Amino acid sequence: MFSGFFRLLAKIQSRYYVQIVALTLVITAIQAYGATQIHMETDFSKFQPPSEPAVILSERVKDTFAGQDAIFLVIEVEPDARSKNPVKDIRDPRVVRMLRSLQDEMTADS
Repeated sequence: MFSGFFRLLAKIQSRYYVQIVALTLVITAIQAYGATQIHMETDFSKFQPPSEPAVILSERVKDTFAGQDAIFLVIEVEPDARSKNPVKDIRDPRVVRMLRSLQDEMTADS
């Protein structure tokens, strides 16, 4: 079943190899140009309207603590974890202690 398909494919490739290589080079050149047009946006405020409360608060924080970098952490709890005493809520005091410990470590290094 596949042998007939592969024979046909081999005939096409051997007959039109110049066109196949040229088409591959053209596609690669288009993709290379497209790759140079990719830009990464890291300013979260540009993803939401300026009147959004989170954006307004972010601007106030920037104005108050000008020149400091912001670090965003994503904390995920696994309520179905199979440990003895799993953290089931982000407001668990253990999470707060861990974040304070992390903050202390980061400020101690700077």
